[in-house]
Amino acid sequence: MGSNRVVITSFYTFFDAVARTFLYRQPLGFIMYQFYGSLGSPEGNANPRYLKRLLEKRAKRLAKWYAYIKRNKKLGQALSVLFGALELVIMEGVRSATKIMPSAHSRFMRFLDGKWGSKIVPLNVHIDNVSTSVLPSQQILEIAKRTPIRSLNWCYCYRTYGKKFPGEKDRYSCLALGWGQNLDAINALAKHDPSEKIGKNLTYEELEQKLKEWNDQGYVHQLIFFPSPDYFYIICACNPDFCLTLSNTRKWGFPAVVKSDFIAEWTPAKCQQCQTCIKRCHFGAMHLENGKVSLNKSRCVGCGLCVTKCQSGAVQLVPRIAKPANKG
Repeated sequence: MGSNRVVITSFYTFFDAVARTFLYRQPLGFIMYQFYGSLGSPEGNANPRYLKRLLEKRAKRLAKWYAYIKRNKKLGQALSVLFGALELVIMEGVRSATKIMPSAHSRFMRFLDGKWGSKIVPLNVHIDNVSTSVLPSQQILEIAKRTPIRSLNWCYCYRTYGKKFPGEKDRYSCLALGWGQNLDAINALAKHDPSEKIGKNLTYEELEQKLKEWNDQGYVHQLIFFPSPDYFYIICACNPDFCLTLSNTRKWGFPAVVKSDFIAEWTPAKCQQCQTCIKRCHFGAMHLENGKVSLNKSRCVGCGLCVTKCQSGAVQLVPRIAKPANKG
């Protein structure tokens, strides 16, 4: 009886989407985005029972895949660099297909669900608790200093979706790697010499300055991964207004973005109500409530943009999962 109910509800959802497509002139791709995006919405308790079952199946499926690919590190790195090499071709193919079939993009994103996306990593971490150790793999500066970067490339998302007019210059904010990197291995890698060159005209010391400049401009630092969040092939600084992964997550709730290991902590007593954090928060975590700054932790991805410009120290990053206290 339960399985029949799931089938009936699924058919209802499908026909409801088709009806809204033709009667209300809403694209089918839009309806699919809403339907699939509800899987990653924070209001999980409000989802129908069959959606919760889909979420459970998704979690089990991904857990098995993550465990397998974590054991086979060489395969994970190989798949990461292979997908990275073909990424532009794949994305352009999907974009062209979407013009013919509007739901092509959402279908492709569903196929890549959990395997491709981005992991948010803050520029630097401001933590009050001095006993908390921050790993190199949890800071984008440390990752960049330890990773063999091949070149600084133009941003595909900005070139395709962000330009306001065709003649506008490209933005170079994507750091391509020569080989897929295992995030767990970053902690054991030595730092590069600051004077060592990346490509022809960029040193690691200059790269550090660029990362700070991108942070000042409100770019979110992230690692683009495939085939799991453990393996990344690009270090990217992008804006959610046009970034594929960030914009999909912000608009539709797509679970393509893995939140950082940290979350914002706000102290109202220290807040000067300058609202700088609200202007820098792309995801609505820092917002106005009854005319005053407030924090919605469920929307915080831990990018740290609010922290780096908070003059009063009212906003700090703390570990998303609190570590148990040492028993002495």
